[in-house]
Amino acid sequence: MMQLAPILVFGYNRPDKLDQVLKSLQRCPEFASSSVTIFVDGSKGSADIAKVEQVREVARSFQGPNVTHRIRDKNIGLKNSIREGVSKTFESHETAIIIEDDLVVAPGTLTYFNAALQKYADDDRVWSVSAYMYEVASCRENREAFFLPFANPWGWATWKRCWHAPEVEDQERAALLESRSFQTFFDGISTRDFASILALDERALVNSWFIHWYLKIFKAGGLTLWPPRSMIMNSGAADGTHASPLNFHRFLKKSPLSPDFVPQLPDDVCVDYKALDAIRGSPDARIQRTISKLGGYRRRLKAALR
Repeated sequence: MMQLAPILVFGYNRPDKLDQVLKSLQRCPEFASSSVTIFVDGSKGSADIAKVEQVREVARSFQGPNVTHRIRDKNIGLKNSIREGVSKTFESHETAIIIEDDLVVAPGTLTYFNAALQKYADDDRVWSVSAYMYEVASCRENREAFFLPFANPWGWATWKRCWHAPEVEDQERAALLESRSFQTFFDGISTRDFASILALDERALVNSWFIHWYLKIFKAGGLTLWPPRSMIMNSGAADGTHASPLNFHRFLKKSPLSPDFVPQLPDDVCVDYKALDAIRGSPDARIQRTISKLGGYRRRLKAALR
């Protein structure tokens, strides 16, 4: 019998979004039998107290013997919320599925996650499983998932063996950022200017949990499993903690989630370079690169004007 991975759902100040993602998860057959923990961060101040309280009400309305609520009085931010929540889960579990509140999942998402977590549990080359996929017509025609050399934070899963791998130390990160070759490869195998994001994080101009997770995967040469079509839809491109009303991603035309689709899992663990080429040239990737660059310029300008 398959051991179902615990589901971690992270919310903050968007009650409608949290309600939406929880209801979409409930449509997955495995949800009722899975351990579910809903994390709600505390308010930052008087401006968001009302919204945070509404999120707490939404979280508490989802009851069941498999549901646990972790509601904070103080705000610790998304980076610390995810780091602490995932680390705590791995004290008693070997796998975890991580879902933020701005996502909507297809009914087959948990089937896909759990099957992949079981199939590649002992393969040190595989570090994470992504439920998101770029809008690429040539990939949508396929039934089989594939591997890429970079991860994605929009609905993902991993193993304790990966999460607890050593972090990249401060001195090593600084040395890497001085290397043009590192910057070329760190960005070149992915879809965004991740080296710039890492540099901004080093200067405390962004506060990203994901960039450190991806750096750890990159250093180890780890792979991520991706579905040929997205099992996840992001509904919060304009109003999240790191989002903007000018985020062009929300204007991108996306195919609807397939209600009955579950990808087949490949036996051959290697990078699909044809898929990587297609993804890097997709509208999604171009938009994400543009957003990253504009965000970097804006943060550097704000820092210079302080």
